[in-house]
Amino acid sequence: GVLTLGTQQNPVKTVQQAYNWALSEDTIYIEEGRYRFNLVDRKGLIFFSLGGVDSVFFRSKVQSEPIIKTEHSSSIKTVIKNITFDSNEFVIYNFFQPTLIDGCRFVDGLGSNGLIRGHYSRLKIQNCLFLNCRRLFYFDQKDSSLGGALLDYCTFINVDLMGTAWDHPSSSGKIHILNSIFWDSSRSNIQGLYFENEQLEFSNCMFKGISDQYQSDY
Repeated sequence: GVLTLGTQQNPVKTVQQAYNWALSEDTIYIEEGRYRFNLVDRKGLIFFSLGGVDSVFFRSKVQSEPIIKTEHSSSIKTVIKNITFDSNEFVIYNFFQPTLIDGCRFVDGLGSNGLIRGHYSRLKIQNCLFLNCRRLFYFDQKDSSLGGALLDYCTFINVDLMGTAWDHPSSSGKIHILNSIFWDSSRSNIQGLYFENEQLEFSNCMFKGISDQYQSDY
């Protein structure tokens, strides 16, 4: 099914209302504007900006809570596409449910414990821009046999990164960063990338003017 947000034909006023009306695996098309909310997606929805990444802005209504928490134990997938997240402390919390973040921008992120967090993560982030963000990631792969986090074709400018991947015998989840660019600035660094049991992999990435403070437990 399809829900269109903010049209005369179906005048849904908020993202939360659209979510409440949506059925499992529906698409919510979002019109131009700025939206403040926090919700938990257990339906595997697609959140799609009609006007592109420059037209739709999401901000947390309660900064200590994620804008979208993806939570489901089945194979359905949440998709977030062409959205700008600006001046947020906590954007996405990926809990079990497969989640794709595609073509989004994260600007002036203020994450104190991870702007994007994953627990038993099944998360893919691709074609995204991270600009002027602090403490981007916190991934807890503890006891995860379901996957991990994959970042592909992303650009990081003036950012601090943080991540974890817990060392447990049953854990096969890894953090993979592929085909991405880490660009220089006065304060950019890979800060506190702390992964137990070597659970972080970089492949085909470019680092320019970055202070590498990578740490590992082994």
